[in-house]
Amino acid sequence: MLPNVNGLLSKDNQLMVLDKSGLRGYDLGSKEFMTVNDSVTGGDGLTMLNDSVYIASRWKGEIYYVAGNKAHLLLDTKAEESQTADIALNRKDKVVYVPTFFKNKVVAYQLKD
Repeated sequence: MLPNVNGLLSKDNQLMVLDKSGLRGYDLGSKEFMTVNDSVTGGDGLTMLNDSVYIASRWKGEIYYVAGNKAHLLLDTKAEESQTADIALNRKDKVVYVPTFFKNKVVAYQLKD
């Protein structure tokens, strides 16, 4: 059992999880956690841009670019009360899709190189 997990992504022999401790890898063989990033805590949505870069969201309205233990805030929609829960990514076009809870729409954001 993985307690308090919200964001979840399968990668190789690991489950990548977002929880109150941040972004962690859970090795399915050893059943042990490895912390990847401890600054995006309480995350919700999780996707991968490539093998070492993740895009993570927090429900309150934040989307982060996560590379190792560095996280850069890409989007903050808290003032607009546009929550950013689960997310999807079109890797080819580098577009993040965000379903909003209270706005009843899906919003697309283009990532810059």
